[in-house]
Amino acid sequence: MLITSQTNAKVVAWSKLKQTKHQRQAKQFIIEEKLLIKEAVKANLNCTIIAVVDSDIKADYYVSDAIMKKISTNESLNEVIAVCDFYDIKAENSNKIVYLDNVQDPGNVGTIIRSAYAFGYDQVVLANNSVNKYNHKLIHAAKGAMFHISIVDEINLEDCLNKGYEIFVTALDKKAIDIKHINKKNKMVVVFGNEGSGVSEPVLKLATEKVYIEMNNFDSLNVAVSAGIVLHHFK
Repeated sequence: MLITSQTNAKVVAWSKLKQTKHQRQAKQFIIEEKLLIKEAVKANLNCTIIAVVDSDIKADYYVSDAIMKKISTNESLNEVIAVCDFYDIKAENSNKIVYLDNVQDPGNVGTIIRSAYAFGYDQVVLANNSVNKYNHKLIHAAKGAMFHISIVDEINLEDCLNKGYEIFVTALDKKAIDIKHINKKNKMVVVFGNEGSGVSEPVLKLATEKVYIEMNNFDSLNVAVSAGIVLHHFK
């Protein structure tokens, strides 16, 4: 179907999906890269495909360049985008969990999700005001991994302790142990904190063990870099 008017009801609704509140109201989000759209379709997400009029891509709707720019977050013109319904992936097992405590940069969170999926983790928790999983920068950074791993907003860490999980918290703390001396466990939650303030005190108090990465010259790393190292160690 061809849409030519920028005031078309669908165009107006799609253009609002750049904002979190409208995403939540519509329970939809936008994907803007061909590779990511393929991953979403492969993962059986319910998506509406929208392409520019001169595209060879099979789409549900075709629109002008002006309309495509209106509904896109990219400055450059997309040939195709997808409007997809919110989705949930249930973890078959939840033995290896990544817990993000108020991690707000979407690029960092997307990269951590990608690492978690690559290294065989079961679930990622975006807790305590961590960024919305449907943020377009997060989607870009995750490179499709988010369509194949369970992502939830919260879990009860005290319940995890009661169920026998080890909770490893990354922290610059005198009592922290070099990660190379810690072995992976059958049931574990690995916690990473806010880019500036680190892991919050309530979460720190629940740690089974505080861990750190030995470094030369610096005492800290970007949270996504730290997560990649730690998650690979425990994979």
